[in-house]
Amino acid sequence: MISYTQEDQTILFDPFCGWNRKHPCFAPEDLSLCRHIFITHGHFDHILDTPEVMAQNKALVHCSGTAAKTLIRRGVNPDRIKITAPGDAIEDGPFAIRVLAGKHIVFDFKLIWTTIFNTRMMRHFGNLLRIIRTTFQCKEGQTLIYDIACGGKKLLHLGSLNFAHGEQYPQDVDILVLPFQGRSDMAAYALAAVSKIKPGSVYLHHFDDAFPPISRTVETRDFIRRVQKDFPAIRIIVPERGKGQTV
Repeated sequence: MISYTQEDQTILFDPFCGWNRKHPCFAPEDLSLCRHIFITHGHFDHILDTPEVMAQNKALVHCSGTAAKTLIRRGVNPDRIKITAPGDAIEDGPFAIRVLAGKHIVFDFKLIWTTIFNTRMMRHFGNLLRIIRTTFQCKEGQTLIYDIACGGKKLLHLGSLNFAHGEQYPQDVDILVLPFQGRSDMAAYALAAVSKIKPGSVYLHHFDDAFPPISRTVETRDFIRRVQKDFPAIRIIVPERGKGQTV
C-alpha cells in the first residue's frame, strides 16, 4: 500500500495491511481524508483492506471490473466504485492520472519451488490456509499501471512488475514506483524494467515479508549495485515501512 499526498490531498494505491505480526499496520482512520483509491489488480494483497479504509472516508475507488466484483462482495457500495480501464484519465486537485495497460509478473520455477518446499510453510500454516482461501476469492483481473502527474513530477506506479505488449509507456518519468517481489532473479529482472523506462529515480516497494509463507523479504543490495553500475544517475529509494518519504 502506497499513498501520495500533495497540497493536503491524498490518493491511495492497493490497500493491504499485511499478515505479518512483526510489521506495524496502518490505522484506517489515518486515511480519513483520502479522496481516491486506485487498485492495480485484484489479488488479495492489493485489495483486501479497501472496505476498511473506505469506511473511514468518502473516497471513490478506481479498479477493473473483476476487482469491482470482489469489492462489492466484500460490502463496498457500488456507487463508490469507478470501473477503470486502460485509456481512462482522472483529474482531481493536484493529481492528473492516466491509466495504462499492465501485466502481472510471471513467477519463475525456482521461486515457486523454493517457496513451496520450505519449512516456513509449517511455521506459518495458519496464514497459508488463509492465503489459499482468499486467493480464490480475489481474482486478478486486468492489471493496470498508473501514470501520475503531481507537483511538477511524473510517477509511473506499478503494482506488479510486468508490461503489456503494445502499450506505450512514458519516457519522461521522474519516479518509477517498482514492486520488488515475484522472481528468484529479481535484481536482473527489475534492472530490465529500469532500462525500459529510464526514470530519474526508482522507488521500491512490495519487497517486505507482508504475508508469509508466500511472500519473503527480498534483498535489494544486488539490484542497487547493478543500477549504480549501469545507470549511475538513477537514484534508488528503499523506504522504511510506515514512514513517509518526500520525493
